Amino acid sequence: MIYNKIMKTIIKYKSYILLFSLQVIGFLILQYFQKDLIGIVDFYYKFIYFLFVDSLSQLKSYYPNFYLLIFIITRTIKYLVPILVLYFIHKKTSQKRITNRNKPISLKLAIPFSISFIISLSVVLFFYSFSNYTIYQLALTRFFLIMQTGFVLLYFYLNFNTLTYKFNSYLNEPILPYSISITRVVFFIYLIYVYLSIFKTGYGNFNNLQKESLPFIGWLIDIIPITNRIYSFLCYFGAFSALMIALGYKTRLFLVINAITIFYVVATPNFFGKLWHNQIVIWISWILAFSHSFDIFSLDNSRKKTKIIKSNKYGFHLKVIWLHFGLIYLFAGFYKLWNAGFDWALSQSMINQIQLEWLENYNKIPTIRIDHFPVFLKISGLFVILFELVYIIFLFHKKLKWISIIGGLVMHNIIGYMMYISFLHVLQVFYLVFIPWNWLIEKYKASKTITFDKVQLVNTKNLYFQIPAFILLMNFIFGAFNINSYPFSIYPTYSAIVPDTFEFLEYKIKDKQFINLNLWEEAEKTHFRWESFSRVEPFIVQKFKQENIVDTSAINNLWTRWNNEVTVLNSIDSIEVYAIEIYLQPKLQKDTLYKEYLMTIVK
Repeated sequence: MIYNKIMKTIIKYKSYILLFSLQVIGFLILQYFQKDLIGIVDFYYKFIYFLFVDSLSQLKSYYPNFYLLIFIITRTIKYLVPILVLYFIHKKTSQKRITNRNKPISLKLAIPFSISFIISLSVVLFFYSFSNYTIYQLALTRFFLIMQTGFVLLYFYLNFNTLTYKFNSYLNEPILPYSISITRVVFFIYLIYVYLSIFKTGYGNFNNLQKESLPFIGWLIDIIPITNRIYSFLCYFGAFSALMIALGYKTRLFLVINAITIFYVVATPNFFGKLWHNQIVIWISWILAFSHSFDIFSLDNSRKKTKIIKSNKYGFHLKVIWLHFGLIYLFAGFYKLWNAGFDWALSQSMINQIQLEWLENYNKIPTIRIDHFPVFLKISGLFVILFELVYIIFLFHKKLKWISIIGGLVMHNIIGYMMYISFLHVLQVFYLVFIPWNWLIEKYKASKTITFDKVQLVNTKNLYFQIPAFILLMNFIFGAFNINSYPFSIYPTYSAIVPDTFEFLEYKIKDKQFINLNLWEEAEKTHFRWESFSRVEPFIVQKFKQENIVDTSAINNLWTRWNNEVTVLNSIDSIEVYAIEIYLQPKLQKDTLYKEYLMTIVK
């Protein structure tokens, strides 16, 4: 009897059991051959890896006769093949006859998936604890991620019809128009501040900066005119458009105008070698441009006696915006593990990350020295990764989504206090899209005199729905392939392993009248964010150390940034630039490990 039950269970869950067995075998193989991995990985990085990541011009210098063929083949493998595989799976699953699509998603299939994930995580952490090689722990973690992705794809395949139906129902749930309309008003009022304060004053100085390409839009960067005057005008014009949208006057027209304006204002500062991740402002603006967010609370409809109805056209665009938050966190968690492995959370790097942020904020150290609690930090780092991975899953549940929403805000504010990277103005503030205005208005009977005549389901096979879905799809693709660009992009993953030391540039003023000027103090006074550019400096130092080459162009560009933002530096005629390496631990920073003269900049 027991034997029969066991056999039935094995047959029922054979796909999961097979994948789990392969995973365990894979862990054992990696454990047995961990010493040999160094040679294999070394061969991969020497002879294969660069073919997939180097630019066309770099490949041309290596292989002048075959560079174009190599570029096409490697990019096809890197980008097109995974997309074709997913499309093939989609076509195969869509051919299945849709049956019982109204039933809940099978918990019987979710249980083995959850159990296998917990066991797999426990196993990989067990093997990790005996890891002696960085390469081994990274291979172990990547294998774990690949297998979990396999479990997810298998789960989607076995539940394809049900999940597709539930996903469409989620996006097209009929709701009242208050949430989308109030979101429009609040978002565009804030956008006025974004145009006039954050971008006009913080990003609108392009003097002497050199353009640099970004993935897929290099052609646009080359031809688009960018001057301080044009940028300033469009900031004012964008603020005016945002005001009209908030008031609801000629709303659709100004939504389209703003969609163009916001792209220029947000994207163009990133065309000069530094990429800020402010893309969500563009995404929300574009998605709302195709919404019916002005059916109420707008001058356009003030004279109309519009009857309040529940419709999917009021919920679809909000849900698409919500899912963008899910993608931001999903790929942040994924690439922490993929790029750094569990070392990201469980090694000294976790403490180093925090100390590096303090250094980049001009040695600003918080009252609570969290780096004195390494065990707590490492466990917290592990929970951050897990939270980022499950954030998007909770968004699909009416009650559990508040775990993601509240948890996200708490996480950002704790990190903001400890590390000064709260993303307050460019991410947290946009949590306003989660405010349940419909529920609040119904709860407090603000709509007591309004009659809800009917529920209306609008056909989604038109551009008003398809373009927001396309924006979501493109950001999913860019996130999956870890592509940083504009307007579509992955968001910062903070996935690097941070060593115990940091290399950067030191500027020594030669002008006698300014020789006692403290550069960091002046930068703090003007709120110049050195951390926005400091991560470029180690590459400049390493290039000098390894090849004895001074990247004068990059150094001049960085010094131009300082001059544009810290105005007192405009009076300085001559500075010397040094490569510096120091410990990240605050009490050891006085001991300079490396210092070498690079160049002199003369005005």
